Amino acid sequence: LTQELKNALPDEILLSPRNFESGLVTIDDDTPDETVEQLAAKGVQIRSIPSPDAIRASVHGYNNTSDIEAFVSALEATNT
Repeated sequence: LTQELKNALPDEILLSPRNFESGLVTIDDDTPDETVEQLAAKGVQIRSIPSPDAIRASVHGYNNTSDIEAFVSALEATNT
């Protein structure tokens, strides 16, 4: 699932290595706190990272493909 998420993200915003290291995926974001709030309103829970400005998704065993798709879709809607 982590790889599925990374594959769905463009290179210019993915801060985590493309190779698997963990379920943590860090994504560049100019307004991370605002993005966290917007995604929370859509039922997507992530956290902001203060340095560098970024958001972080935590993919774990209780997630599924639908969660990844919902996150990517909500993120895309937030950035448009």
